[in-house]
Amino acid sequence: MVAGDFCEVYTEPDSWDCVATCFFIDTAHNVLDYLETIWKVLKPGGVWINLGPLLYHFENMANELSIELSYEDIRAAIVKYGFQLEVERESVKTTYTENDRSMLRHVYDCVFFVARKPARVYANGDREEDATGDREEDADGDREEDATGDPEEDGNDDREEDATGDREEDDEACIAPPCAKSPRRESGLT
Repeated sequence: MVAGDFCEVYTEPDSWDCVATCFFIDTAHNVLDYLETIWKVLKPGGVWINLGPLLYHFENMANELSIELSYEDIRAAIVKYGFQLEVERESVKTTYTENDRSMLRHVYDCVFFVARKPARVYANGDREEDATGDREEDADGDREEDATGDPEEDGNDDREEDATGDREEDDEACIAPPCAKSPRRESGLT
């Protein structure tokens, strides 16, 4: 971690495999500047993980310019930049710097998402083969042939085969950010 302005400190293109932003994106004067910086510094195939509310620290400060976008607008910008949203949860109730001995507790209504920068994107929207030789979806959402020459499914069936050859449902609803552990929660006290 480095102290300083995020957009000025992190400038090296394609230098990070992952960027994690926790209670962070609403600290920007312009959240789109953060989004642009994250896109620039992530390596192709890199992942952006975000958890936090949209409280916008500068919105009520005199003489401070601030652009406060809704999550729907931020999501549209994320997709427009080219990120692929892999996991997305709205209204995740989360605490921040909770004191287990205090009766005062702040709970934030947060957005959690995992977005991936595609490995390679060409001008026509096609994507290059990944490390396994499989082709990713093209601009129409259809799947291309994999390295064996077998056509892949076109995305109409969200099930995957497990090791036994059975098909399982792809259940993203099970994926959620981990909860913080505290002695009170472990012992069942509230």
